[in-house]
Amino acid sequence: MNATAPRKEPETMPGKKKARGASFAITMRAKLPKAFRFGFTGTPIDRTMHNTHRDFGPLKDGVQERYLSYYGIRRSIKDGATLEVHYLRARVPFRVDEKALNEGYEQMCREMEIEDEEVKDRVQRQKSRWKELARDPERVEIVLDKMLTHFLDYPDPNGFKAQLVAVDRKACATFKERLDAKIKEWATRPEFKDRGLHPDWSEVIISSAQNSEPEVAKYEYEKAKQEELISYFKLTPHEWEKWNSDRHGLDRAKWRPPLKILIVCDRLLTGFDAPIEQVMYLDKPLRDHNLLQAIARTNRPLPSMKKRTGVVVDFFGGFDKLEKALNFDESDREESLIDWAVLKRSVPGEVARCLESFKGITITATRECLLAALRCLRDADAAKIFEHNFKSLERLWEAVSPDACLYPHTTEYNWLCSIYVAWRRRQRGSRDTAGELAAKTRELIQQNTKFLQIADDLPVFKIGADYVAKRGDLPTPSDKAAALEAALTAELSEDGPGFIYRLLGERLQRIKEQKDASDEATAKRLRELEELQDETARAKAEPERLKLTGPGEYGIFTVLRATAKSKDESLLADCARRMVAHLRAHQLLAPGWSASKGGRQHVEDSLLTESWNPPYAELGFDASDEHPAFLAPSIEELAQADEAG
Repeated sequence: MNATAPRKEPETMPGKKKARGASFAITMRAKLPKAFRFGFTGTPIDRTMHNTHRDFGPLKDGVQERYLSYYGIRRSIKDGATLEVHYLRARVPFRVDEKALNEGYEQMCREMEIEDEEVKDRVQRQKSRWKELARDPERVEIVLDKMLTHFLDYPDPNGFKAQLVAVDRKACATFKERLDAKIKEWATRPEFKDRGLHPDWSEVIISSAQNSEPEVAKYEYEKAKQEELISYFKLTPHEWEKWNSDRHGLDRAKWRPPLKILIVCDRLLTGFDAPIEQVMYLDKPLRDHNLLQAIARTNRPLPSMKKRTGVVVDFFGGFDKLEKALNFDESDREESLIDWAVLKRSVPGEVARCLESFKGITITATRECLLAALRCLRDADAAKIFEHNFKSLERLWEAVSPDACLYPHTTEYNWLCSIYVAWRRRQRGSRDTAGELAAKTRELIQQNTKFLQIADDLPVFKIGADYVAKRGDLPTPSDKAAALEAALTAELSEDGPGFIYRLLGERLQRIKEQKDASDEATAKRLRELEELQDETARAKAEPERLKLTGPGEYGIFTVLRATAKSKDESLLADCARRMVAHLRAHQLLAPGWSASKGGRQHVEDSLLTESWNPPYAELGFDASDEHPAFLAPSIEELAQADEAG
C-alpha cells in the first residue's frame, strides 16, 4: 500500500467529539460485520446501556464470554505490581433529610460522569441542591476535622500523602480556604507543635473555565505551575530534603514546606501515578469504573517507605451500599476494595505467625530470654523466615496504628522488635539498627524501652582485637558461637568478593552448615569460628603490614599466595607490586579499563607475558601454560579495584 500524507481532520467543537467517535464505530461495524473486536481495559463497564463484555465478548453456547484474558487485582497484588486498597466508612450526612432531595445517588453519579467539557461546566454551574448541601460550611468543617485527624494519625507520621476529592471546583476552593484556617489553628495546639503544620501543606488542582467565580479563579493555575505542584507533591521525604538542601542549603528556615494534600474534583483521578499517595479522602459520588480508577491512585507500591496498603476514606456515603457503587462481579468487588475492619482482624494472625519462630520461649524482659530467641535464628533459613514475617508485621502495624486493636499485642510486638534489632546488629556489627524501624514502631519502643534496653546491652562484635575481650560477656559457647558467626557473616559480606574473603567466606559457610547442636559439637564449632576470626583479623591488617596499599596489589598477593609454589611472603608481595607497576607503566589500568572486553584482554595479555620474566621464576608457573592458575583471579582482583575507583 502506498504511503499517503496524513489528512488533517476538520476542527470540531468539543461537544461533538463523542458523537463523531460513535459514528465511526457504527460505520466500522457495518462495513466489517465479521471482524473480531478486541477491547483492552483495566476497568470494564458492566451496565445495561454500556457493557464492555457484551460489546467485545462473543456468545459461546448462548453464554456471554466475559474475558479473553484476565489479569485481576489479586494477581497484581501477588506479583507486587499493586497493593491492597482498604476502605473506611466515615460518612458526613447532609443537614436535611436526604430522602427529600430530588437527586438520588445514581443521579449525582450521572452528573459527575459527564465527559463533554461544555455540558459538564453547564451542569456544574446549575443550582444543584445536593452540591450546595455538600458545601455547607458546617458540613465542610466536620469533613475537614475528620480528614485532618486521620491524616495526622495515619499516613503523615510515615511520610505518606493524600488527595481530597470534592464534588466540584467551588467545593475545592472552599476546602482549601477552610483547611488553611484549620491548619493555622491546630498548629498552635501543644500536641502538634512539633509536627510543622503549614498552610502550604495543601494545594488545589482544578481545570480552568470561563467566567469562574473569583474565589475559584485564583486556583486556576497555568499548566506549568500545575505540573510543578504535581512534581513537588510526588517527592518522598528524603527527596524533599534533597530538593530543599540543593536549593537553600542547610538552613531549614529557608526551606519550602512539603506539599502533602492535593485537593481535586476531576483532575488526577485517572492516570495519575504517585506512589507517595496512600490515602484518598472521598467527598464526591463516584461509581463503577470511575470509582475503580480513582481508588487505584492509592495502590502504587513504595517499598523504600514500607507502604503496606492504600486507603480510601468515604465521607460522602457511596460505600454504604458498595454493591451499587461498584457494579462488578462480587469477586472483582472484593478484590478492588477491602473493608478496613478486615485489615484490623489480620493483626492477631500476623503477630502469631511472627512468634512461630520462637516456640517454647516465654516472653520476659530478661537477657536470657533475648539470647534464647537469637539462638533460634542461628539457622539462615530460620532467620530469613523471621525477617520476612517481621517486616510484613511491621508494615501492617504502621498501616493500622494508632488503632486500639493493636493494644493487646503491644508487649509481643515490642519484644519482637527487640529481637529484630539485636539480630540486625549482629548482622551489621553496629548499634544503629533501631533506625531501620518505621516511624510509629520507633515511637512505640521509645515509649516502652524495657525490651530494647536489653538488646542495647548485648555486645556488638566487630572482627578485630577486641573480640576476645567482649566474648566473655556472653554466657554459653552456643551464644558466643552465634554472635561470632553473625559478626563473621557481616564482615565477610561487607568486604565484598575479594579473593581472600571468598576463601574465608567458603570456610564460614561450611561451618554454618553444621547442624549438630550437642555441647561437644558446639565447642568445636566455636573453636573453628575463632580460628576463622583470627585469620579474618589478620587479613584486614595485612595490606598495611606488607605495604600493599596500591589498588590491586593486595588482591594479586592473595591470589599468588593461594596458587604459587613458593610461600615466601616477601617474594609474593614483591611480585604483586611488580605486576601492578608493570601494568601502570604501560598505561593499561586507566580508570574504566575493566568495562570493555578489549581493555580486559590487553591487561590479561600483558600480565601473562610479564609473568614469564626471571623475577617471577620462583613462583613456579609453567611458561607454556596459556591459562596459569593465577591469571583469571588476578584480572578479577584488578577489575574490582578499578570498579571501586
